[in-house]
Amino acid sequence: VVAKGGVGPVGYGVEATGGASTGSGSTAGAGVYAKGGPSSGSNSESGFGIFALAGDATNGAMRGRAGVFQGDVLITDNLTVDGSLDVQGSKHFKIDHPLDPENKYLLHASIESSEVLNVYSGNVVTDPRGEAVITLPDWFEALNRDLRYQLTVIGRFAQAIVANEVHNNRFTIKTSTPSVKVSWQVTGVRSDRAMQKHPFKAEEDKSERERGHYLQPELYGHPEERGVEWVRNPEMMQQLKHQRHNSQQAEKQLP
Repeated sequence: VVAKGGVGPVGYGVEATGGASTGSGSTAGAGVYAKGGPSSGSNSESGFGIFALAGDATNGAMRGRAGVFQGDVLITDNLTVDGSLDVQGSKHFKIDHPLDPENKYLLHASIESSEVLNVYSGNVVTDPRGEAVITLPDWFEALNRDLRYQLTVIGRFAQAIVANEVHNNRFTIKTSTPSVKVSWQVTGVRSDRAMQKHPFKAEEDKSERERGHYLQPELYGHPEERGVEWVRNPEMMQQLKHQRHNSQQAEKQLP
């Protein structure tokens, strides 16, 4: 099916509304259900359920989004962000800039690691004996292992140690002098049953058909045809290259 929208912001190429639910306890139908084509064989790959691109932006236009979700989004498998299609591959939030909300945005990138980590932090003031007990959520030890501690003394010179490590979801800080403010941070490796069954792997071998190709081949001095997407979807990538070339030519002809 090939669909082309009309002119303007509501000129949808495809518009679909799911069926209504019929009573208590029922679930309404999905607006769009898409399943990629099947594949068989060690050097092949099944099709995408959905592939979406932002529209071409020329003559100073701002590029739109490949997708917008208004509402909760559920992902039942991994979410991978890569740089295979001329993007930076970062994960960040974007808000109106707190100091200039009318004219600027503020972006913060997420912290990344080769481990699946959970981070907890806070501030506490030790008592007259120089002790403070930090109480963590009751699910803390069920979720975390291999704990790492950091303590920072604030406002005065003093020593601070973790006197007792986490036990029964609590740990104790002790300072060399009383009534000391301490910033604490505990980092744990996620170890719930789901993570134990499907452990995170920081390194992954490329599939047989992807070997010799790159997410961003230009960074290694190779043409774009050496990109992994050219292996997965050669016809689509050729079409995108052709469209990009036409857009560039149209830009050059503009006054």
